[in-house]
Amino acid sequence: LSRCIQYKMIPVLELHDVTCNNDTSAIINTANWFTQSNVKTILLKYQKWLMINPVNEAGYVMWNSNNENRFKLMYQSIISNLRNAGLNMPLMLDASDCGQHLNLWKNIGSSLQTFDLKHNLIFSAHAYWSSYSATASAITNLLNDAATWNIPIILGEIANKQDDNNGNCTLPLDLSTTLQKCEQYKISWLAWVWMADNCGSRQMTTNGNFNTLTSYGSQIVNTAPYGLKFAKRAKCI
Repeated sequence: LSRCIQYKMIPVLELHDVTCNNDTSAIINTANWFTQSNVKTILLKYQKWLMINPVNEAGYVMWNSNNENRFKLMYQSIISNLRNAGLNMPLMLDASDCGQHLNLWKNIGSSLQTFDLKHNLIFSAHAYWSSYSATASAITNLLNDAATWNIPIILGEIANKQDDNNGNCTLPLDLSTTLQKCEQYKISWLAWVWMADNCGSRQMTTNGNFNTLTSYGSQIVNTAPYGLKFAKRAKCI
């Protein structure tokens, strides 16, 4: 954390233990890791500069009979537990169904923001939309609508490829449209991933150095008007 802050980066701390899991008790218990006294001591020391993403891509809605209330109650418990522990920094909440269901926040985002005593939530979705919003028009309509919800929205992961059911990154994603529309509608994003992914073409760099940007990495950095060199809003990787 101190090294990130030294280089003027905003750390987002997250737990991946229950990724794509729908066990509400396990998800809540995992998020409670942040409330342990030894962990909390460190978080409070740096809370001015960091965000917490309590659980990565946890909980189902579309894949659970569209049960939005169960998902909302789960996050209410997590929010209460973290706030009651004195953790007041922004909480970045992932959408349901492995993080893909951005439209969920249209229905429950405002009520969760009101529920949070600090009113300090950021609502994230991961843009693996090969079946959810696969076309340029679908992406455009979704992000155009999201820009009207009056809640803080971020695409917590954008990428050029999505894993198939066998874990191979074979499914193409319309990255260009996603980035263009984020720039147009003023929606920020985080890129997946700098390096060390199972998919070489989805890494921004081959060895962790800026001078080895891949084609994907160069698009993220160098393409006007949305690339990191050109965008008006800072984006973190």
